[in-house]
Amino acid sequence: MLIGPNSAAPRAAFGLDTSVKNNVQHVDDNRILFPVGRHLASFDLQSREMNFILESDKVAQIISLSISQNRKYLGVIEELEGGSSMQTALDTSTDHILCINKPPLSANPSS
Repeated sequence: MLIGPNSAAPRAAFGLDTSVKNNVQHVDDNRILFPVGRHLASFDLQSREMNFILESDKVAQIISLSISQNRKYLGVIEELEGGSSMQTALDTSTDHILCINKPPLSANPSS
């Protein structure tokens, strides 16, 4: 999500959501990723700088985080407004979203 010149941007966040499975992921020796509300925070342990990966307005909450064995990719399971969910994959070296996987709609539209 882009932040315009007249928009408010988060600078810091405090606390930890213990309802999120695997809620703190060590990306490398100096950086961790963790959920803050419905967004992700990236915190550099050496410089103490915090950046945010802003999620879509449709995301209600983050449910789970999972990092690949080589720590290059982060998987995020998100609950959307309305109760459905989606999976997002991030490249941890750039914090860019690589793909979004939404589950198919119900096969039975009458339910």
